[in-house]
Amino acid sequence: MAVKWAMDKLSSLLAPVNLMPVASSSSSSSSSQGLEDLRMLERTMRRIHATLVDAEEHWNIREESAKLRLKELKELAYGAEDVVEEYEYEDNDEQCSEAGLVPLPNELAVRAKKLVQRFEEMKDYMKYFSISDQDGERRIVPDIQSTRDLGHMVAEQSIVGRESDKDTVIEMLMSGQGSNDASHISVLAIVGMGGLGKTTLAQLVYNDPMVFQSFDVRVWVYVSEHFDPRSLTKKIIVSVTKNSIDLSELVDLQERLAHEIWRKKCLLVLDDGDEWSNEDEFGSQYYDELVQRSFIQISFGSGIMHDLIHDLACHLSGNEFFRLEGDKSVTIPQNARFISIIDCHASVQFLAASHSLWAIIVLGDDYSKVTNAEQLFWNCKNLRVFSHSDRRILSGSNLDDALPRYISAMKLLRHLEWQWDAPSGIYPLINLHTFPDIRICRCGRSFNLRELKNLNKIMGRLRIIGLGNLSHVQDANEAQLMNKKHIQFLELNFSEMECHHSMPLQLDVNITPEEVWYENLQYQDSQQPENVTVPHNQILESLRPHEGLRGLRISAYNCQSYPRWLGDASFSKLTYIEINGTNKVMQQCVPTLGELPFLEYLRIGWMSHVEHIGREFCTRIPSNKGFPSLIRLEFSDMPQWSEWSGLDDGDFPSLCSLSISDCNQLCSLPSYRFSSLQRLDLVKCNVISIIPAGGTFTYIQIVGCYGLHTVLTQPSLLKMWLADCPKLGAVGSMPKLNKLDIYKCPNLTSVGIMPELTSLKTGSSLESDMVYNWIDRLTLLDYSYIWYNTLMGISTIPVLHNLNELGLLCCPGITEVPTLPSLSKLWIYRCPDLSVIGSLPSLTTLYLKDPLLKGEVLYSLLNDIDHPRLNCISILCETMTNLSLEPQRLCSLRKLRLSCANLQYCDGLSGFSFLEEIKIWGCPKLPIHSLLPRQLQSALDLRDRPGMYDRHVSFLGHHIFLSHVHLFLFPMQLCILVLLISNSSMLVDPQLANA
Repeated sequence: MAVKWAMDKLSSLLAPVNLMPVASSSSSSSSSQGLEDLRMLERTMRRIHATLVDAEEHWNIREESAKLRLKELKELAYGAEDVVEEYEYEDNDEQCSEAGLVPLPNELAVRAKKLVQRFEEMKDYMKYFSISDQDGERRIVPDIQSTRDLGHMVAEQSIVGRESDKDTVIEMLMSGQGSNDASHISVLAIVGMGGLGKTTLAQLVYNDPMVFQSFDVRVWVYVSEHFDPRSLTKKIIVSVTKNSIDLSELVDLQERLAHEIWRKKCLLVLDDGDEWSNEDEFGSQYYDELVQRSFIQISFGSGIMHDLIHDLACHLSGNEFFRLEGDKSVTIPQNARFISIIDCHASVQFLAASHSLWAIIVLGDDYSKVTNAEQLFWNCKNLRVFSHSDRRILSGSNLDDALPRYISAMKLLRHLEWQWDAPSGIYPLINLHTFPDIRICRCGRSFNLRELKNLNKIMGRLRIIGLGNLSHVQDANEAQLMNKKHIQFLELNFSEMECHHSMPLQLDVNITPEEVWYENLQYQDSQQPENVTVPHNQILESLRPHEGLRGLRISAYNCQSYPRWLGDASFSKLTYIEINGTNKVMQQCVPTLGELPFLEYLRIGWMSHVEHIGREFCTRIPSNKGFPSLIRLEFSDMPQWSEWSGLDDGDFPSLCSLSISDCNQLCSLPSYRFSSLQRLDLVKCNVISIIPAGGTFTYIQIVGCYGLHTVLTQPSLLKMWLADCPKLGAVGSMPKLNKLDIYKCPNLTSVGIMPELTSLKTGSSLESDMVYNWIDRLTLLDYSYIWYNTLMGISTIPVLHNLNELGLLCCPGITEVPTLPSLSKLWIYRCPDLSVIGSLPSLTTLYLKDPLLKGEVLYSLLNDIDHPRLNCISILCETMTNLSLEPQRLCSLRKLRLSCANLQYCDGLSGFSFLEEIKIWGCPKLPIHSLLPRQLQSALDLRDRPGMYDRHVSFLGHHIFLSHVHLFLFPMQLCILVLLISNSSMLVDPQLANA
């Protein structure tokens, strides 16, 4: 509960004071009394917390008087939390005394005393401060873990569909699969997502008579999330002996267990292995529990709440939560702390005794307007959350306009999530965790970096845009980013943003003098000449972050020089860096980044005037090796870069992926220095002429490299993509290549041996004879797509006995498809000359998209040729008016999908009584209901909109990935056979299991 957090926070704040000697001077008497009030408040909060926890976890309260007491206690708890957080705010203020004695403002002291007095009043009329059986009945609420302990008993007759899985597991157990011959151990893990029936399957196996007879000892133990070897071992011993045990040391327990199972064949089932799934976040656990209990339903990747559950939640929350919607004026309930605003256009009123709001969340798709927003924000002194971050809502809310005028007073605000930039006047909000983007302009109305000075609780990501407009380097110094220890990702953009601010808004009449002074500070920049700018390197030097930063992006930087901290090895947690330059300066260089010990991803781009990258990129220390942990390196948009040198053996030992794009002067790569490089991407690098033979490449993609003429043999290459390389003439042998895509390489005349190639896509501008002869040698080819006139001079394709999938797309020269004995899928798109189609005995799926086939050819393809296994036909065609299908020739057909805007007749359709799926999308002229027999109407999916030519959309069928129960075997240093059940979809790590 939040009151527990506040209670602990108050204790920590008072701890230094409790250690101080008692002051005797009269000047400290008022402070001492205030601190004594806080101590009394702390004790009161502990009593309140204990009662609320007991009530919420163990009682069903039915007496109205008890409900009233609990309601009043909650109100006291909220009030106490407000006092504690406001006192913490004062404690963090820079004016606190060095001695540790935190002055307590009179207003807070009065409120703390009133809370304690109110509590004493409640005790007087309550007589006793506890809940009894007269107030309600005790209830047992199972926690997340307890709901999983199901035991080994199961009603087998009620389980359907697990017979095969059960037999498979039993067979593995009996055959000793997964055994460790040295210790006669077998470990069998059943893993999968929650709800698949893993525990049920294990129960069926555990209780099977054959299993019962095959093991001397059978033990079923539930493993809770909090893994404790001592407790688990004791549970196993108790289950084996059926007696309690007094041993407590793990060594003694293990010896006792070894004695009990010595020379016995044992089956141990550990139910629920969540401890190995490494799910430490309670939020995820509770979310999963809500899904499991159907409180939340998953839809399109998001969780939604059923209306009945929502109404129940609203009822149970009382008046603490309130939803503001519609166009009628409303009075906010007195006890409301949390408000959601959904498609609202109304005014609000608060009662005189209303409490301060804690959270405002703006939702909905339409513009929301609270017509008297000032009334709403007047009651937000203790606001913790303001959220309106959905950028899809373009029209927003008038609250976005009003908030900046009141935000300075919201000193307890933790989360500011909205779609606009950070407002000025935010400097007092030292509790902020979530922070919007900062945008700097020259008008004097934008955010001033000095406001960040004391905002040291910002978490996660911080983005500052428009640093090129900064007129005072002191503003950057005052931001003190080094003190913001919780920022994980920092983005610094040096662009010179244009101003979009209107004239300054009239300040609220109740603004404090300090705020007026700070607003005046905002306009200092407006007094500077427009051409006054601060050098980028000075700004970047002043914005040094803390050394725990994990990610850094620098954009629009002039890249002429860099601060000392950038690339310093002290930034040991930095794993991601992206630096983008600008074309506004004439001399640029790259920084030294190779000394960062754990940098994994680096992208450098838009450095228009970098000409050379040398040893300084890796390190300036002679004995050091550069980039020890870098995995992925990208260069882009560096048109003057011509040379990359200075690499030593041992640099880039972990580099797996290198990408270079739009670097038209770079003539060669130091690839022989990259010992681990697996992937190479080259895009628009026009001077590189040859890809040298390499030993580690597994993937190469080359696009738009106009000077490339040769790709030499790559012994480890598995996949290659070549496109738009007009001078490419030769590709060497690729002994392990299994997938090749090649397009627009008109001068390619020589291709080496590729014995393992199974997937080929070819595009336009390839020499026909070369392609035909090459394909004819690919004996293992399983998948081939021929695009856009690839075989203009060839009328057919070779007979490929292993070809499983073929696509002919825009191939007007093709007249014949030969007999293909293994072909299961055929795609035809715009092949008007196709006239002869051989036997396709394995064909199961046929896709036709505007095939432009002559009527007799289409009829023959559908009804005459040999395809006894054809299961699915999909036709999308604008021009087709008539379709003839013969049921006796299509006896295996189960799915028919038509999307033909002008189709009027479909002869033979009434005879397909065995169809399971009929999709008729966008066929307005087809009288489908008169063509289908009554028994097929249930299989019909009729829609007005046309289908799409995409295998992944619903018209042509989803590729659905179902989660099944998977069986994994691995050895483990135990002396018993273990059947492990886990909610994780990952294979359990044996080393963790050994723990």
